[in-house]
Amino acid sequence: GKYNLISKPAREPDMTTNVGRMPYLNSALFYQAFPDSGPDALRPMVPTAMAGAAREGRVDAGPIPLLDALALDDTFEPLGGYCIATTVTARSILLFSTVPIEQLTGRTVGVTDETSTSGWLLRVLLSQRFQVRPSKYVGVDDPNDAVLYIGDTALRFRGGIDGRPHVYDLGEEWHRWTALPTVFALWIVRRDLPQSDKDRLAATIQLGLDQGLGKLPEARDGVADLGMSGADVREYLEGFSFTVGDHERRAIKEFTGLVQGLARQEEALHAG
Repeated sequence: GKYNLISKPAREPDMTTNVGRMPYLNSALFYQAFPDSGPDALRPMVPTAMAGAAREGRVDAGPIPLLDALALDDTFEPLGGYCIATTVTARSILLFSTVPIEQLTGRTVGVTDETSTSGWLLRVLLSQRFQVRPSKYVGVDDPNDAVLYIGDTALRFRGGIDGRPHVYDLGEEWHRWTALPTVFALWIVRRDLPQSDKDRLAATIQLGLDQGLGKLPEARDGVADLGMSGADVREYLEGFSFTVGDHERRAIKEFTGLVQGLARQEEALHAG
């Protein structure tokens, strides 16, 4: 007789998928259509935490910082071509400095521990575009001459920080230099997830993007904390691109090449 050989699915179909929720205004649209209960549990995590959770198998999908997403290629795949990218200005990736950026050689730069991609973007811009070499990178609470904030913290400080008259938008600096967008994160999903789960996640994200900006100012918790009106929120989000196209692909290639070159340089310095 014939036997039906049914291969065991990689995951049980009724398992909850853990979706990383980026807790920043720039990612709010992705999550608008996720229901409060159901098969997808949203886990709020800043970029560095989400990258770690993906590596350790604690999230199944999410907008993972660019370099981490590319490094997870063996266990994850792109989800629906979604990303977090800025077309010209980032507005929430800001360096606040006591001196002009060209004078940061030998000085101390503080970098938020929330960032993964933006920290590398800063290092690439400082070394390759401005030809400066800070003496060291420290945490934001350590004494520093310039400090990098991202996400909603950067938005809260967007009016400026006393004693730091020089403010640089890293997305804008990158665009001036390369004429390319800045890709901060890619949506990726575990390869072993059932296709039905992948399809559902992509459809839910797309629905949120389609509902779009119309509902957002009301739906967004905490906008008041950022001191942003509905018009401010709309203007901010209209500066983002949420899907990977040709420009974004070129930007990813350019940026990853520069990061790899810089990493090799730094290794050689330490080895010397």
